[in-house]
Amino acid sequence: APPPDRALASSRPMKALLDLLRDLMLFKRGPQDLPYSPAILAAACVFAFVVDTAVARQFQLADNVAARIAFSLAATLALPWLALKLADREARFAQTATALVATGAVFTLLMLPVLIGVGKMPEDPKQVTGTQALLALVSFAIVVWQLGVRGHILRHALDVPLRRGVLIAVVFYAVELVVAALVFGGGSRA
Repeated sequence: APPPDRALASSRPMKALLDLLRDLMLFKRGPQDLPYSPAILAAACVFAFVVDTAVARQFQLADNVAARIAFSLAATLALPWLALKLADREARFAQTATALVATGAVFTLLMLPVLIGVGKMPEDPKQVTGTQALLALVSFAIVVWQLGVRGHILRHALDVPLRRGVLIAVVFYAVELVVAALVFGGGSRA
């Protein structure tokens, strides 16, 4: 028998991971379905940092882009760690954090066409085009979806009902925005 194709063999774990990520975003699987792997968490953090930084710089979304994104990433790791610690479920951190960071990067990529379509928003609200207004609604829907996915991940990690997981996700998001505003004088990434 011929030796297995190494490229094909190495792509299977990546495909399985991407399938898990897709299922997380569609509320079909939870973070417990991800492999426990600090290496995958580290890779997800690097990937998220690179994607978020590239998008933010491309669209000049904020000053101090790298610092803001590093702060956002730190909040994405610290807040769930604190919640898991308080719930005595620290062993779930790697999978929970991987799920949150990886889905966050995917949502940044999903927001990319919206940002391209919106372009530069005019200063005067009366000059906003219909397309820009529609894309602003799409952007809002993506943020709501992201909060739902974060809530879904947190509900599994903390063993709470979905509505409580979403509430925790909203609180985490608000804390991140408020602290980022205090530190940087503005918001953080979505």
